[in-house]
Amino acid sequence: MDYLMRLKELSDISGCLLAVVIDNDGKCLAFQGKERLKGESIEQMTQAMAAVTSALDKLSVELEVLTGRSCLPQEGWVYLGPGVAAIMGNGGYRGIVMDNLDSKQMDALKSCFGMIEEGKLKIGEL
Repeated sequence: MDYLMRLKELSDISGCLLAVVIDNDGKCLAFQGKERLKGESIEQMTQAMAAVTSALDKLSVELEVLTGRSCLPQEGWVYLGPGVAAIMGNGGYRGIVMDNLDSKQMDALKSCFGMIEEGKLKIGEL
């Protein structure tokens, strides 16, 4: 149960509301979160996370057709909203939900999106 130790480390990140490990059906295998979270809302969230991961796996097939290169397994994904973020790694099956992000955290996450929107993203900058 190595992932349980990693969940503890993830949940200690400043702003972490929930750290999760999910399976490809969206079942929550393990979580570490704040007391105010309810099991039902965690299950609904992890099902949505699994749906995003599944959709991105389907996208990877199309990217393979376009580029001729295998795009699986995916590394993960990031959702960024106003003051909140979901960051999933381990192929989209382990990650965190962050709430009340401070300006430094938001700026760090937004910088990648901003460079893309402005057409300033260079491969060497990644």
